Amino acid sequence: MADLMNVLPHAPLLLALATAPLGGKILIGLLILFLGLAPSLGGTALEISADCRQYRAYYSLFGLKFGRWQPLPPVVGVTLKYFSTVSTRRSKYSWNATTSHHEEIVVLLSVRNSVTGMTIERFSADDVNTAIDFAHDMADRFNVPVNQYLPPHLYQPLPPATGSQGPA
Repeated sequence: MADLMNVLPHAPLLLALATAPLGGKILIGLLILFLGLAPSLGGTALEISADCRQYRAYYSLFGLKFGRWQPLPPVVGVTLKYFSTVSTRRSKYSWNATTSHHEEIVVLLSVRNSVTGMTIERFSADDVNTAIDFAHDMADRFNVPVNQYLPPHLYQPLPPATGSQGPA
């Protein structure tokens, strides 16, 4: 039996499954099914308190949020940043290799005395206007400026208004 445990690390679970009565097998099967599905039924996110003084990174499962509140460091700005990744799946045949290109816009809280920001949301590059609106809403909430680092193919700022003349 000890040799079996060295060869198969999951032997206790298999042994319990093999020797359990039918009700136990059903319970163990449901537990295995739940543990397999749990990652796809939940997700992680960042939540900021209504008073903007605390935050928590949490895991959500079936609508329940698991995470500890922590003090939010002083926020000095909201940053929009463009990221692009190219990945190639190699094949032993060069004609079968595939390349994928992923572009996203990340909205970060810029924190005083820190070179890294706190990522609060990610957007597809196709949703640049939604990302900009979200960043401005967050900046208004914290009363801080927005810093944009977006490439020209995604965003062109409007020229300053020169004033309009109405009909005379």
